[in-house]
Amino acid sequence: MLSRSVCYLFRGILLVAAYLGAAWIGLAFAIPPGIATAVWPASGVALAAMLLLGMRFWPGVWLGALLANSVLTAVSPATAAAIATGNTCEALLAAWLCRRLLPPDGNFVPTRGRGFPVCGTSSWRIGAPGGWATWPA
Repeated sequence: MLSRSVCYLFRGILLVAAYLGAAWIGLAFAIPPGIATAVWPASGVALAAMLLLGMRFWPGVWLGALLANSVLTAVSPATAAAIATGNTCEALLAAWLCRRLLPPDGNFVPTRGRGFPVCGTSSWRIGAPGGWATWPA
């Protein structure tokens, strides 16, 4: 039987790998020069991890985003860290809003699940400013 900390570490490593894979797929749809993309499936991976595994897995999201921006794009380490922080805050806010506004039974019926659009539109407002760090001066 593995200890709790080993299971936490293993799940965190899997989360980093899943985030990197999703980021690689998202960058396949990037507009040249390869940074801006309209589709970012890594955000979905991050939100799913926050909802399914818990908020304590935020370091895995941050590390995955840092590695994705450092390795897969040509940005500086400081810029990659700023983007990773924005992506992590975005996932944390979206998960918090989903838990607060959506019904606990997971029933997303349109009349009862009005909080779902709020979760998505509010969270990208947090993550998007991290992307401005890549804007040329």
